[in-house]
Amino acid sequence: MNITQIRNATLLITYAGKRLLIDPMLAPKGAYPGFPGTAHAERRNPTVELPVDVNTLLDADAVIVTHTHDDHWDRTAAELIAKDKPIYVQNDRDAALLRSQGFTNLTIMTDETTYGEVRIAKTYGGQYGTDRAYAVPELAERLGEACGVVLRHPDEKTLYLAGDTIWREEVAADLQKHQPDVVVLNAGYAHVIGFGPIIMGQEDVLNVHFLLPQAKIVASHMEAINHCLLTRSALREYVEANQERQMSLINVAIVAVDGFSPFHYSVPCILFGDSVSGEKRFNVTICAETPGLLTSKDGFALNATQDYTAIGQADIVVVPYWQHVLERPPQALLDSLVLARDNGAEIVGLCLGSFVLAWAGILDGKRAATHWEFEHHFQSLFPNVQLDINALYVDDGNIITSAGTAAALDCCLYIIRQRFGSVVANQIARRMIVPPHREGGQAQFIAQPVPKDTRDARINCLIDYLQQHITEPHSLDSLVLRELRGPRQGSWLRML
Repeated sequence: MNITQIRNATLLITYAGKRLLIDPMLAPKGAYPGFPGTAHAERRNPTVELPVDVNTLLDADAVIVTHTHDDHWDRTAAELIAKDKPIYVQNDRDAALLRSQGFTNLTIMTDETTYGEVRIAKTYGGQYGTDRAYAVPELAERLGEACGVVLRHPDEKTLYLAGDTIWREEVAADLQKHQPDVVVLNAGYAHVIGFGPIIMGQEDVLNVHFLLPQAKIVASHMEAINHCLLTRSALREYVEANQERQMSLINVAIVAVDGFSPFHYSVPCILFGDSVSGEKRFNVTICAETPGLLTSKDGFALNATQDYTAIGQADIVVVPYWQHVLERPPQALLDSLVLARDNGAEIVGLCLGSFVLAWAGILDGKRAATHWEFEHHFQSLFPNVQLDINALYVDDGNIITSAGTAAALDCCLYIIRQRFGSVVANQIARRMIVPPHREGGQAQFIAQPVPKDTRDARINCLIDYLQQHITEPHSLDSLVLRELRGPRQGSWLRML
């Protein structure tokens, strides 16, 4: 097997003696306008020249087209490639398009397509954009379908071309099904404005690595199209940083206090321990002002093996709980937290532990979360902290705080996801029987009356209408059209 990166998603692959041209975009630099409604739409495509003589690509034995967007199958390719060339496409719609362009030797890929002795399987589970994007019919139509392919031959390693897709559980399942030796990811992190990525990015590369640690990963679809945001140098730095992380255990210091709450301490101890994940990734230390046995009000005991000096040696410091939030904690603890922050450690305050971080001054000028029942105390004590009373957790510059009690699960899973990718975090969440990510914030758990009116008369009318028609289905578009006389999404639809 030999893979040659040409430009964007265009690859020339020699596999079992066959030369396969993948997703040919063959136009010269700047031939087409940028994709409207996407990042950096003012840039013309492709943004770089074809690095080889186009004639060296035209003699490929066959062509595979994963979908027919202009950056995967452009007018120049349709003009230059021989009309009788064997071409493999994903569906009837793409076949009809190429047939209208004069191509006669078309094959629609399935699970068991062959080209000579090479087996070509179409991938499943990919999605060319977020669920939010596909919820808009006009945008879903424009995004369309995209697929990848799996190549197999008895004398070759299995090659998985993911195609244009974001990271999804369905993609992970398909990768696990095929168990490829080599994976090509379209990893340029292309974005549609307001709707997020339409292909993978750096964290998704990490996800694939953790899912298939023995596979070789090739990153493609980068630095050639206007809406791709991830560069090769940035990806290289990210990979190197995460390789360094994997070479040693991450030191976690959990700050304990007498009279502790058992649940609050069990969350970081379990999630950062190895009993649930089955693999040791963290070295967890329980520390207190004075090492020894600490007791809770409920009769539980916790053994603190080190004093606060462990905080200054940690990569992650967690304060899961604090009993007397209105009283200033010991100065030795506050100084240790400041030292850890200055050393580059990640400082985490779970639930009322966020008060300790605020007492240390490391939340000044930052956003933070805490339990909603204590928000007024927090705001009166720490006016320089921007308290987000809705968030389940807040990450602001290596300082992470969470809302009350069970939000600690969300926060710790987030930390694991940031360090080891969603595959690892989701595996741990499944074993814990908790959702890997919860939508919404803690405001949904606060008892609040429905507002009777607002300062906006139009919104007041809308609230009255909804209360009178509460059993009927409503969509954002129908409500906007009714009350504001114009669909809110019209502006971006004109941009795309």
